[in-house]
Amino acid sequence: MARKKGTSRCSISVKGVTYDRIRGVVGEKGSISNFCEEVIAEKLGPPTDEDLKKFDQSEKKRIEEQKVVEDKEPKVIENDDMKGYVPPILLF
Repeated sequence: MARKKGTSRCSISVKGVTYDRIRGVVGEKGSISNFCEEVIAEKLGPPTDEDLKKFDQSEKKRIEEQKVVEDKEPKVIENDDMKGYVPPILLF
């Protein structure tokens, strides 16, 4: 599962009408995420120790994979010779 670096939250998609219904229930200042967490906990129960262990393992794996990708990305080298350079404006 691909997630942004440093985040333990994932996104889910719902129909626009469903989103509007949830927004109507929680109000403008309420948290849709918290509402969803509560509803899911009611249906599935709280996360078990095994669930948390699996999640921790997947997070560690994701972080390690992200490090490998970052190590392969080209590094930007700052060149002081170009400091203050303003490129010409091209008019077409």
